[in-house]
Amino acid sequence: MNLDSQNKKDALQGVFTRSASSYERIRYFPIFGEWLVETAHIPEGAKILDVACGRGAVLFPAAERVGTSGQVIGIDLAEGMASETQIEIQRRGLKQAIQIM
Repeated sequence: MNLDSQNKKDALQGVFTRSASSYERIRYFPIFGEWLVETAHIPEGAKILDVACGRGAVLFPAAERVGTSGQVIGIDLAEGMASETQIEIQRRGLKQAIQIM
């Protein structure tokens, strides 16, 4: 990765990390996340990878859909997004969902 690419990556990470605590208030993300999971017809027990999962707009409805026999893994570039989502996973007691950075 060249220096310009690294600077862009760092800037992007910073923007999303700083906005992580209020990002969930954007009301249309959960609506579209639920729609996407419903449209995808994800079966119970499925294994899902949610790339750029942000605050979990797709991750949380997918975790509900796959149930305790499935697994949803969320990844995000921004540390703030990852940590906020992991806190919410723990708060909800979702053993079938994990968040990594």
